[in-house]
Amino acid sequence: MCKNILVVRDNHDIPASFSEGIEDMHFQIKCLNVITFRGFAGSWKYKNKGPYLFSQDEVKTHMEKFPPVDIFIAHNPPQRLS
Repeated sequence: MCKNILVVRDNHDIPASFSEGIEDMHFQIKCLNVITFRGFAGSWKYKNKGPYLFSQDEVKTHMEKFPPVDIFIAHNPPQRLS
């Protein structure tokens, strides 16, 4: 049985609580054993309105604040910043 369920929302989700035992990783960092995870929910901003939609500039601003991790969890990967 899985002890940790780490998730991010997609652009069709609504902001509601997850069931017990499911961890929302959006803007979060978690260390399990010696592996670090971070998450970013959502999608590229392809329309004007909707939850979890971000422009590349918004993603870049958020990503610059995170330290490096081993595993990045995303619904829609942002453009590589390097």
